[in-house]
Amino acid sequence: MSATVLETRAAPCQQGATPRTWLAATLAPVAAWRRRARARRQLLAADPRMLADLGISRAQAMFTALEGRLD
Repeated sequence: MSATVLETRAAPCQQGATPRTWLAATLAPVAAWRRRARARRQLLAADPRMLADLGISRAQAMFTALEGRLD
């Protein structure tokens, strides 16, 4: 089951945690969302030969990209 950005929460601020650590924990879900979005865009932009190399059809690529699941 994949988590969305809204379901993912940053780790609570711990005693002695630096602002940099807190910021990294807060921005990690955003970075992961951006990586997945980039992968979806690349999948939609793939040509038929690339999709055949991956073993998926255009319909499967579109479904995966639009549903947001790459697992």
